Amino acid sequence: MIESGLKAEAKEALTSYWGGMVKKGADTFWEVYDPNDELKSPYNFFPVNSYCHAWSCTPVYFIRKYPEIFQQ
Repeated sequence: MIESGLKAEAKEALTSYWGGMVKKGADTFWEVYDPNDELKSPYNFFPVNSYCHAWSCTPVYFIRKYPEIFQQ
């Protein structure tokens, strides 16, 4: 999105998706997050989920790489 010139849309996608987890009380990012299905789980049983997943570094990567977009 950023390389296509959709900087505002990229910021909105990051803040709405990862921010959605933060608004639900997350202090780490979840392995599976579907804003429309709170019971979704990769293990077909919603209490079983990873609540500290490696892809959680993705927003930090973008925030640091593109401060002119994400730090304003």
